[in-house]
Amino acid sequence: SKGLNVSHISTLNQHYSPITAIDFSEDSQFVKVNCSHNLHFFNVEDGNHIEDVSSIKDVKWKTHHCSRSWDMQGIWYDSTGDGAAVNCVDSWIGVGKNIVVAGFSNGRLELN
Repeated sequence: SKGLNVSHISTLNQHYSPITAIDFSEDSQFVKVNCSHNLHFFNVEDGNHIEDVSSIKDVKWKTHHCSRSWDMQGIWYDSTGDGAAVNCVDSWIGVGKNIVVAGFSNGRLELN
């Protein structure tokens, strides 16, 4: 099988802790990144960090892996009261139905 044909586009240098999740915008112009408890936004073409996040408030996201983001706020509700932390998320966006799954530090998965 053939591998992906990729080439370097830019480097994103705003992180001071391990990167835990990355999402692409639908048009692939932007990425949002979780590192530690932070959420950062970048322009893919030049790698610039986007300080004015209001400038991208209407961007549609193709992927939803960043647990610390505006569109994943609802997953932080502790439905069992056990204090488990959210480790990972993913979502399926469909016609008339959206599903978000969250994986917790105690091994629990919740579908919303």
